[in-house]
Amino acid sequence: MDEALRRFDALDNPEGVIVCLDADCTVHEDYFVSLEKELLNNSKACACSLYFEHPVGDDPGPASPYRGIILYELHLRYYVGALRAIGYPFAFHTVGSAMAAKAGEYMRVGGMNRRQAGEDFYFIQKLVQSGRYFSINSTSVYPSPRQSHRVPFGTGATIGKLAEDSEQQFFTYNMDAFRELEVLFSMKENLFRSGKRERDSLYDDLPPGLRYFLDRDDWLMKLEEIRSNTAGYESFSKRFFGWFNMFRTVRFMNSVHGEVHKRKPVALAACDLLYHIGHDVIPDDALQLLKHFRQLDRESH
Repeated sequence: MDEALRRFDALDNPEGVIVCLDADCTVHEDYFVSLEKELLNNSKACACSLYFEHPVGDDPGPASPYRGIILYELHLRYYVGALRAIGYPFAFHTVGSAMAAKAGEYMRVGGMNRRQAGEDFYFIQKLVQSGRYFSINSTSVYPSPRQSHRVPFGTGATIGKLAEDSEQQFFTYNMDAFRELEVLFSMKENLFRSGKRERDSLYDDLPPGLRYFLDRDDWLMKLEEIRSNTAGYESFSKRFFGWFNMFRTVRFMNSVHGEVHKRKPVALAACDLLYHIGHDVIPDDALQLLKHFRQLDRESH
């Protein structure tokens, strides 16, 4: 990606689009058309996540070679779907082989992180803060469901672990933890309009997981800093989510599970989310659940 930036810089073209793909990915035939229409020709957009589908076959059973990727992709879609359902502004997939950015924006955020793991997540976290990051759902990337031991987490590592035991469950975050965040996000306007004493009282109204995760003094100090640097509610909200960013959200999830909440098998958690958003008919196996969540992602904006 750095080489692509160098070439666009030589052409004096900050609007040029840099895509990130793995060598063993395939894409839908309209991949470049969609990128041109929705990113390159959109002056208000700077970067995007692209819709993706791992190959999953037709058999969701324990003997299926695709069982691991079915459960893992369902986890990814459940996580983003739950964030979307509670009104989180950065509910985007962070699959490294399904993203793109304009050259100028890539340079502005300092390019791709040089990490051994999670570099795509941290890169996208920097991009979303601009408010000009979005999702392209009109095409598709088809990442490989290969096993990998290069890093301790992510697609390859998870698939490898699940392949070792065909009966092993994939546990994900409890929907109750997302409901706690929904309570916090619904308090933003009160936090903006309140003084220090009121914010101290509002801390006591937080659900138990958030009180476990957020120290009272840190809570008061951070909110005072955000409030003192904002003139209106819109700027307060932007700074608030600059603090409670994608990384802090993941930290919250990992912190409260085991202490306050229990992880759940991903299929059960996905059903909890569907009930939460008002779906009455729930698919009865992981593969059908995944297909349902794929359709929800296709329809999201």
